[in-house]
Amino acid sequence: MPADAGAARAESVADLSAELAPTANWRDAEEAQHFVQFYEHDTVLLESVSAFIRNGVESGAAAVVIATHAHLEEIKRQARAQGFDFTTVRERQQLVMLDATDALSKIMDRGLPQRRPFMEIVGSAIADARRRYPRVVVFAELAALLWRDGQHSAALQIEDLWNKFAQRQTFTLFCAYPLQDCGSEAHQIPFEGICASHMRVIPAESYVTLPSRERLKHISQLQQKAHALERELHRRRSAERSLALLAAVVESSDDAIISKTPDGRILSWNAGAIRLFGYRPEEVIGKPINVIIPPECHQEEQHVLERLRRGERIEHYETVRVAKDGHHVHVSVTLSPVRDANGSVIGASKIARDITERRRADEALREADRRKDEFLAVLAHELRNPLAPVRYALAMSKKVGRTGEQQRRAEEIIDRQVEHMSRLLDDLLDVSRITRGKLELRKSWIELASIITAAVETARPVLDAKHHVLSLDLPRESVRLEADPVRMAQVFANLLINAAKYTDPGGRIQLRAWRDGQQVVVAVSDNGIGISPDMMSRLFTPFFQASPALERSEGGLGIGLALVRGLVTLHGGTVEASSEGVHRGSEFIVRLPSGAAAPERAGVDSKAAPAAAPSSSLRVIVADDNRDSAETCAALLQLCGHQVQIAHTGREALELAESLHPHAMLLDIGMPELDGYTLAGKIRGTPWGRGVTLIAITGWGQEDDKRRALAAGFNHHLTKPIDPNTLEALLHGVGASA
Repeated sequence: MPADAGAARAESVADLSAELAPTANWRDAEEAQHFVQFYEHDTVLLESVSAFIRNGVESGAAAVVIATHAHLEEIKRQARAQGFDFTTVRERQQLVMLDATDALSKIMDRGLPQRRPFMEIVGSAIADARRRYPRVVVFAELAALLWRDGQHSAALQIEDLWNKFAQRQTFTLFCAYPLQDCGSEAHQIPFEGICASHMRVIPAESYVTLPSRERLKHISQLQQKAHALERELHRRRSAERSLALLAAVVESSDDAIISKTPDGRILSWNAGAIRLFGYRPEEVIGKPINVIIPPECHQEEQHVLERLRRGERIEHYETVRVAKDGHHVHVSVTLSPVRDANGSVIGASKIARDITERRRADEALREADRRKDEFLAVLAHELRNPLAPVRYALAMSKKVGRTGEQQRRAEEIIDRQVEHMSRLLDDLLDVSRITRGKLELRKSWIELASIITAAVETARPVLDAKHHVLSLDLPRESVRLEADPVRMAQVFANLLINAAKYTDPGGRIQLRAWRDGQQVVVAVSDNGIGISPDMMSRLFTPFFQASPALERSEGGLGIGLALVRGLVTLHGGTVEASSEGVHRGSEFIVRLPSGAAAPERAGVDSKAAPAAAPSSSLRVIVADDNRDSAETCAALLQLCGHQVQIAHTGREALELAESLHPHAMLLDIGMPELDGYTLAGKIRGTPWGRGVTLIAITGWGQEDDKRRALAAGFNHHLTKPIDPNTLEALLHGVGASA
C-alpha cells in the first residue's frame, strides 16, 4: 500500500472516530441550545460551571445561575480564586444568582411545577438580562433537585417549561444531573426522557476524559455491559415475578408456613400461621419455635431439629401445637431443610395444616364404630338370651315323662320369649322410622288411665321379677287426651321398664300424673342407681346405656329412652330427666298437650279380642320358601279346622290357587320364581282371584312395605313373627263373610 494511501486511510479512520466519538464539552454548544451534563463528582461539575459562566461573561454575555446555596458559594469561591471580579460584574447586572431551593418552593404547588411562578421568577430574570446583553448563558439545577428527591415526573415537567420558554427567548441553558441518582431500574424511562428533553447530552467525566482513540473501545465495552445487564435484568425480573408469586402463594395459603433457623428460631410467619396460632409476626419472629409447642412435645421437636440438621425431610407427621390463647391444635407437619449455594443446611421450612376437625371426625367415626360393635354385641346378646329358654323349653317338651304342667310351662316360656324378641325388633324399627320421619301416629281421644293401665300391664313382668313396689298416683277426675294409645302406652311402659332395670331388687317405683293448665304431666321416679352429670346429655341417644348390659341381667339395646323422646316429640310434648346424682334415684317427666276435651263416645277396646272359632272351614294356601315357617303355620291353621295347602315358590302357589280357588292365601313376599307382590297382581287379574283374601306374611315391616303390599292387591299386611290370635281373627272375618 502506498504511503500516501495509508496516511489517507488513517486520516479517514480518525475522522470517523472523531465523528462517532466526539469530544463532549459545553464549549461546543450553540447559542440557542439546551444541553445537559451528567457528572460523577461535584468538583468536576463546579469547575465546568465556573468555566461556563466566566467564558460567557468574558465573551460579553449575561449569566444567570440557579443553583443550591452550597453550589453558589463554591462557584463564587472558584471564580475569585481565578481573579474573577464578582463585584464589578454584578454591578453591571451581567450576573444574576438565584437560590434553586427557594425558587422551587415558589414554583411548585401540590407536587407539580406551575408555569406562572416559573415565568415570574426564572423567565423575568432571563428576559431582563437579554434586554441588556446580546447573549444569555444559564445554569439551572431546578430539575436536578426534583430528580434527586425522586420526583421524576416533576423534573421532566420543569425541563418542558424550559423548552417552551426557549421557543420565545434565546439563551444557552446548561443543566446537570449527578449520575449516581440515575442508577436504578426505576430511572430507566425517566432518564430517557431527560436525554430527549435536551439538544445535546454530555456524558460524565469518566467518558469525557478518555483519549479520543479509546472512546469507541469504551463505547463497545459499555454496549457489552448494557447487553449483559439487560439479560441479568430480565433474569432478575423473572426471578422477582416468581418470588412475588411464591410470596403470594405463601401469604394466601390456609396452611401455616413458617421458616426457622437450624436451632429452631422463627424467621418468617405467614397469614396462615396468624390464623392458626393467633400470634402476629412481630410477636414471634426471632423467638424459639417452642413458643407454639406444648411442653410434652419439646423432646419431639429436638429430635426433629436433629434430623433437619442432617438434611432429612420429614413429611406429614401428626402432632399437637398450642395457640396464643392456650388451646391445643392438632396439625399435620411437613418440614424441609433449606440449603445455601454450597449445600449446607441454613434453616428449615415448615408447613403445618390444621387437622383438628379431621381428628374430631376420625374420633367420632371411631366412637361410632365402637358403639356399632358394642350395639351388635348387645343385639347378639339380647337375641341369644330368649333363644336359650326357647331351646330349653323345646327340649323339655320332648322329654319322656314330662308332666302336663311342665308342658304348659314350656309353651308359656316359648310364647313369652318370642314376644320379647318381636318387641326388640319392633323397637329397632320404630327408632329407624322416627329418625327418618316415617312413623305415623293413629290418634284418637283416649283416657289417660287406660294408657297407664296398658303400660303397667306391659311392664308388670319386669317389675315383678325384681320384686319392685309400684305405686300409682292418678287424678280422680277423668283426663282425656288426643294421642296414639298404643304409642303412648309404649312410652310409659318403657319408662317403667327403664326404672325397674336400673333399680336394685326390692326398689320403689312411682308413677304420678296430673293436669297442669293445658298440659297433662306424667312423672316416673325410682330410688335406683341415679344418673351422673356426664351421662345426662347422652341419656336419650339411641343405643346409649348408662351401665353395660353385662352388669345387669335385663340388658336391652339402649333404645328405650330414644323411643320415648321420639314418640313424645311426635305428640307435641317434651320429656326431661333429673337426678340428684349416682345412687340417688332418678325421675322422668313427660308433658303432653291435653287439647280441648272431646265428647264421650264409645271406644274400641285396645286389647286384642280373643280368637273366635271360624264360622266355617276355609280353603287356605300358605306360601313361604321357609319350610319350617310354612309347615308350622299350616299345622296351626289345620288345628283351627281349615283346609290348608303349602307352596314354597310363587309359581307353585299360583298353580295351586288356580286349581283350589282358595278363600284366603298367606303369602311370603320374598319367594323364588315369583315374589309376593307379583303373585298378588296375577291372582287379582283372574276372575276367581278377585274375592280371595290375600294376607302378606313378611319380615319387611316398614310403613312403605305396608303401603306397597296394599297397592299390589293384598288385603292385610302382617309382620313376622305373627300373633296367632291376630291371624285367627282375620280368618274368622273371612269365614264370616264367605
